[in-house]
Amino acid sequence: MVMLGYVTGRHLELALKAIRRYSLPSPDFIITDVGTSIYHETLTGWKLDSDWREMLRREWPSGTASKIIRLLRGVKGLRPQERRKQGEFKASFYLKPAFEGELKQMRGRMKNAGIPHTITLSKGKQKSLLLDILPPGASKEKAIKMLAGKNRIGHSQITFAGDSGNDYSVLSGNLKAIIVSNAEPGLRRMIAKKTRERMTRHLAYVSSGKFECESGQDICGVLEGALHYQVFSRRKGMRIQMHSVHGLVNGNY
Repeated sequence: MVMLGYVTGRHLELALKAIRRYSLPSPDFIITDVGTSIYHETLTGWKLDSDWREMLRREWPSGTASKIIRLLRGVKGLRPQERRKQGEFKASFYLKPAFEGELKQMRGRMKNAGIPHTITLSKGKQKSLLLDILPPGASKEKAIKMLAGKNRIGHSQITFAGDSGNDYSVLSGNLKAIIVSNAEPGLRRMIAKKTRERMTRHLAYVSSGKFECESGQDICGVLEGALHYQVFSRRKGMRIQMHSVHGLVNGNY
């Protein structure tokens, strides 16, 4: 059996829109908002995972994300993203690359305010970088591992595909990772460095177009990596995690 999940930095509405637009198979779960929200499909629609939400609420009481947006007002080169892109446990901004040095000022304000946090950076469609401030316990990797624990799925049974900066924690961790060939070059370098340090390079497969399919980009890279990890074998209990809409795997075993 395959358990299919989509993991994305976007919010639920955009994730569902992509599933409909590209006729993707319905997943068992969706992790959205850079790992801060987990949804399960129920008879009445998609429902937030209450355990995950409660855990993050202990780190960030109600209103913390809005407080951060107000706190960082006026930091040069930093601009809040649109309201629909904010989340209960995610404060999101656009950052002009020329002002990455201003992150020191931002971190100083956060420290003085005593707000525990982590920061993720990734490239957007425009010239600005996408900067997300999250509770320390939130990330795509931690959300996946929490779900794995609840479903009694071993880490060796999970395969994750990604290409963005906010996928870094998963792609450089201890799960089977597929880095598609059109992933950000800087991200690929960071993953290579981290996996060398952790001696986990065998868990970070970079697609290359091995099967003459679009040079290993997007869905072709996902499928190439899935073959590399023998996802399509007949071993029982295999589970798959997929990032955003870059690829999908579905089947009966």
